[in-house]
Order: sequence, then structure tokens, then C-alpha cells
Amino acid sequence: KAPPIKTVTDLNGGSVLPNDVLRYTVTVSNTGNDASANTILTDAIPANTTYVPGSLQITSGANSGTKTDPAGDDQAEFTGTATRFRLGAGANATVGGTIGINQSTTITFNVRVNAGVPAGTTISNQASVAYNGASLGTPFTSLSDGDPNTSGTQPTTVVVGSSQARLSITK
Repeated sequence: KAPPIKTVTDLNGGSVLPNDVLRYTVTVSNTGNDASANTILTDAIPANTTYVPGSLQITSGANSGTKTDPAGDDQAEFTGTATRFRLGAGANATVGGTIGINQSTTITFNVRVNAGVPAGTTISNQASVAYNGASLGTPFTSLSDGDPNTSGTQPTTVVVGSSQARLSITK
């Protein structure tokens, strides 16, 4: 399975500045030879930012739609320090679902750059997807990749006070 693709967009446009809203988008694709089971994506809120309440969404794939912040009522929640999404067919408020071979799902959430963050500060973020191979139940974890053109899995980064290209993470 390829690493998740992760991008960040400054919704205010231009340079990333204090109080700007950043939207993180993560696409999880199953490019392997087995379905994933109990698929759960966790993404810590990066330092120097604050989660924007009400911004959890599954934008494509099973269970698409806006999700609530509290735990226990749908496929996602804000834990106080991270976002958590239970992905795939059959996912609910407590367990992750199945992503079939050659299927994908995409999530988004927003954070606000904290006031007073100095220019030159790097905001770094990386998602983690935990799942089991559906056939044998073997557990796997995959990190998102912010630069698919470089070997390994790099976090998605933006620098406060500079314009940003769209960076992606591939899984």
C-alpha cells in the first residue's frame, strides 16, 4: 500500500501568517493486494496551531460528509490533541472499516496558525494510518508523505511568513 497523500492549503491565500487557517487534506489509497480492515487515521494537531472546531470531513469514500468533534456519534472526532477518523466501508463511531483494493478515501480538517508565531517558524504535520490486512489480520502502520519526490516519508511543512506550494503525502 502506498503512503497516504497529504497536502496543506492556506485558505487565506498568499503567505502563511499568524491567524491564517490551514486545511490539511489526506488521501488514503489501497494499492495493495488485500483489503485493509479496522482502518484508522490519526493526525496530531501541529505545534503553533489550534484546531478549528467543526472542520472534520470525510470528503470522498465511504461515510462521506461533515463529522462532529465529540467521540461516539460518527466516524471522526477531535481528541483534544489530534483528529481521528475511522475510515472505510462499515466504519462507525467505535471501529474502523474496510478499504478495498484500488479504493481510496479522503479527509480534511482545519487548523489556525496561533497569534504571535514568528516569521520563519516551520509548522510540520504528519498523519498515521493504522490498519490490519483483511485476510490474515496482520497489523500495519503507514505515515503520510509530504514530499513523494524524495525517498522516505516526510512530514508536510509550511513556513510562517512565506508563500507555499501545495505539498502532498502519498500512501
